Amino acid sequence: MDKKLNLRHLIADGRTSLHADVIDARAFGQDIRRLQSYGFWEAADDAPGLWEHQQAAIGTVVAYLNGDKAIPERPEQIEAALLKLPTGTGKSGIVAVLARCLPDVRRVLVLTPRTALTKQLIADIRHRFWKHMGYEVDATALFTGDAQTMGTALDDVYVEQLLPSGARQIVHNLGGEDVDRAILVGTHHALGAIRKAAFDPDAPGSDACQAMLAEIRDNFDLVIVDEGHYEPAVSWSRGVREFNLPTLLLSATPYRNDYKSFRVRGRYLFNFPHAQAIERKIIRPAEVILPAVEPEGDRQAAVVQFVEILHQELSDRLAAARNWFRDGTEPKVMVRGDDLDTLYMLQSEIDRVFETQSLVIHDRARRTPQNQNRFTSVASAQHNRADATFWIHQYKLMEGIDDPAFVAVGIFDLMGNARQLVQQIGRATRHSKGDARFRQTGWVLGSPANASRIHTAWERYKGYEDYAARKTEHIVSNEVTLPDRLLEYMAEYQYIS
Repeated sequence: MDKKLNLRHLIADGRTSLHADVIDARAFGQDIRRLQSYGFWEAADDAPGLWEHQQAAIGTVVAYLNGDKAIPERPEQIEAALLKLPTGTGKSGIVAVLARCLPDVRRVLVLTPRTALTKQLIADIRHRFWKHMGYEVDATALFTGDAQTMGTALDDVYVEQLLPSGARQIVHNLGGEDVDRAILVGTHHALGAIRKAAFDPDAPGSDACQAMLAEIRDNFDLVIVDEGHYEPAVSWSRGVREFNLPTLLLSATPYRNDYKSFRVRGRYLFNFPHAQAIERKIIRPAEVILPAVEPEGDRQAAVVQFVEILHQELSDRLAAARNWFRDGTEPKVMVRGDDLDTLYMLQSEIDRVFETQSLVIHDRARRTPQNQNRFTSVASAQHNRADATFWIHQYKLMEGIDDPAFVAVGIFDLMGNARQLVQQIGRATRHSKGDARFRQTGWVLGSPANASRIHTAWERYKGYEDYAARKTEHIVSNEVTLPDRLLEYMAEYQYIS
């Protein structure tokens, strides 16, 4: 799709579930023309710009916002929209454009599952995405632009983290005469805490939390739920449903009842197929490498064996991957273990075998005089040791890391949920801009105890993706209508064990 993106093209696009009879075509056209007037909408002469699938995904949301959202059997309730895109295909850019560029979307609530994602999205909305689009950006300030710079003005906007402790100040600021556009970004937990305080008159700040909920319910135009697949979806979605506002879910892995919790009914879907993202070199294919050895006995021996496998399989591959980067970037590897003691064992063995200084990221990691490469947050690790080749973690690097320098994932301990596996593998599949003669691949290595299960789960995930690409509407179908083989894919997709 190009600048001629229109409703007819979008409805004919097999990646959407749109139907003309529920959408105001004139209003849709006005909003799309406004978006197309921005210089970043489409790349020109090798300048940065939105990918085609981002344009189509945004167009789907524009159709939703200008469409009939009432649920037929419950007309007082609003249906939600769903964008399904693989990890690393630009969801944060879609959020930034929807939150800041549509003329009639003035106030937006963005919800994420984790504080780290909240802070990342705030940075994307304020400045980081606009830097990716080629504009000169001050990373300490909100980026705005006039029509001469951007084609259409990018207005000032109030961007704030949603926190119970900040409810009173946020409500005060939102009531200011100089605040026209506003974007609040917070976790589901923060929204839940605000709801809990609002319903308890004895709780500190109860009145402010009540006012915060009323402000969102009465004056906001859109709720965006990033990583909408996370459990516990039902409890998290309750607060969103009570607002009864236009709602958009973004996820790489929507599954089973997640969408139902947010009232996704299927009229407003966009699915960017995994295979298409690979074909367009937006993400890399992932190769699961199966070791040809039996697992060792005790845990220490298993760590030694696993690191030796990493050394045998990755040494030449990491050297070859340097060709994928134009600027001399050194390839990196994520390694996953199940507990802090295991992370420390992995760090010690990796440093010994690879003669390197790897880092550990964990909530309870503590530095020692002998080892300063232990961090409690990704931000701290990035600030102090961005040069490290091996990044060892339990859950800290599952999401929110969109660095194409990560080319491989080593999984010593297998997570029990295949969604987490998909998220983890996705960290190594973001395509980098480099010499097109070299084929890029994200490598996945498991310990001998779990590699075959990783391979099976990944193949079934791809099977589910292939089916969803052919049958977009089945993403939200009732399970009893799905073919048996797809149910098998989905069962494996949800649980590895």
